[in-house]
Amino acid sequence: MPKSLNGYWTFKADNNRYIYVEKTFKKGYVTGFSYISIDGKEVISTTPLKITHEELQNQYEKGLKK
Repeated sequence: MPKSLNGYWTFKADNNRYIYVEKTFKKGYVTGFSYISIDGKEVISTTPLKITHEELQNQYEKGLKK
């Protein structure tokens, strides 16, 4: 497990999708924002992100993989 879960994470199945983890909670989940890159432009989701630590580590890689 990375030292800190906060920061940018790239979706393993699609490098055009990534998230920014803003807060990490001891109860086992993180919150933040999700983004998608379309034709070189970033679009932020208006729906707040909330996923478990396990989902984050299984579906995403730490850092931006552009």
